[in-house]
Amino acid sequence: MGEIPFKHFHSAHCESGVTASLLSHHGLPLSEPMAFGIAAGLFFIHLPVKTIFGAPNTNFRSAPGGIFRKACKRLGVPFEVRTYRDVAKGTRELEQLVGSGIPVGVQTNVFWLSHMPRRFRFQFNAHNLVVFGKGEAGWRVSDPVLEVPLDCTAASMARARFAKGFLAPKGKLYFVAGTPSVDPARLRQAVREGVIDTAKSMSRIPVSLFGGKAIGLLADRMEKWPRIYQDPQDSLMQLSNVVRMQEEIGTGGAGFRYLYAAFLQQAAPVLADTRYLEFSETLTAIGDTWRQFAAKCARICRSQKVEAAPFAEAAALVRDCGVRERALFGDILEHEQRKARPLAVLPAGQPQ
Repeated sequence: MGEIPFKHFHSAHCESGVTASLLSHHGLPLSEPMAFGIAAGLFFIHLPVKTIFGAPNTNFRSAPGGIFRKACKRLGVPFEVRTYRDVAKGTRELEQLVGSGIPVGVQTNVFWLSHMPRRFRFQFNAHNLVVFGKGEAGWRVSDPVLEVPLDCTAASMARARFAKGFLAPKGKLYFVAGTPSVDPARLRQAVREGVIDTAKSMSRIPVSLFGGKAIGLLADRMEKWPRIYQDPQDSLMQLSNVVRMQEEIGTGGAGFRYLYAAFLQQAAPVLADTRYLEFSETLTAIGDTWRQFAAKCARICRSQKVEAAPFAEAAALVRDCGVRERALFGDILEHEQRKARPLAVLPAGQPQ
């Protein structure tokens, strides 16, 4: 079968990296931050029930799979997404697409990927990469979290694409189904739609489980963990899981904030609006606070001591991030709404 001439990009996050790579391959040069921002990839969820890894689900991004779909829809790019029940059919159609010269994004379980260094493997069903060839060594893949293209055995790819469990991939593959044609006006509209989507999600959702309010909910619960868990190890497990979701699953809390800050910086010339440079600086500073929180949690976990004061200090950092993020995205939303309002036309002769 051979391989497609495909340019590999080392990215910060798998799905936004795959999206940017696929669109760039088809003639629409798009940076990873731009793909992430247009698709409104930044979000926050805290579900205080045990849903993943035996702990409450704290998520720093939008739902898996949404970045490619939203980016393509907002840019007017034709695309297809397919899932399968039958492994043989899913493998056969992947071979047909790649054989016809189409690089394909696939959703996988990290643990079963033979090309992935063992120290990076764990049971996670939402890792994305690009398949762009097949040879004697297996599938040729562009994994955006690694520095160079590698070979993944056919058996491990099949197992990774059809793994069971939470967020099961179900053989999911996706690809650009035509030649993108995006003019500056369409790009500007896509950027603005992505900005407004994120701003509303982070500042206007009234339910405390989602958006900026959920960050405050996490802080409130974190402060109580030393009191509500009889076993000290339970408190440490809750804390370490938040940091794992922040620093290891994708780019997590601070990393996603830096990625979105880069998008805001790149949005400034597209929207001809220098205010976005200020928004970018503010979000970068918030990302720094998320990193301070992760470092604080690491010290708590290493100490193996569950004391009220350190947990309260960690919670205070999270609470500060929540207040600042809600304020920032509220400002961004008001800024865009103000720009969209028509100027009032005063009667002739009335002073402006």
